[in-house]
Amino acid sequence: MSTAASRTLAHWRIEPGVDVFDILTKAEPGTLHCHPTYNFGCVLDGRAQLELGGRSYAQPEGTVVLLNAFEAHASTWLADESRYFVVYVGEEAWAKLLEGIGAPHTTRFSHPIVRDDILFYALKGLWSELSKRPE
Repeated sequence: MSTAASRTLAHWRIEPGVDVFDILTKAEPGTLHCHPTYNFGCVLDGRAQLELGGRSYAQPEGTVVLLNAFEAHASTWLADESRYFVVYVGEEAWAKLLEGIGAPHTTRFSHPIVRDDILFYALKGLWSELSKRPE
């Protein structure tokens, strides 16, 4: 794991266009930014606050975060220590995924924060498996 001043980060490249990150962070203010990827992840420990589209969303432990590519957002980490596990899916991989499940190519996430136990535990299981492997 690489270490920055207030966080540690593990990274796995699952396949071209699909990157997975395990982020362990101390409390820190959010900075407005965006990603060129579709992101879905979960708060494994701790809590955060997501700012998106002029609204604020609580991110307690167990919530799933769903962000579309290029959606400007900021995540403020509120707990003394928080763990966030996230999958970044690039545009080509996203299109391939949508095609594989028969969804329209214009499919986007409609809600940034959801409470979905199936998705949360699937992500937590992936985190558990990957964290046993070297980066």
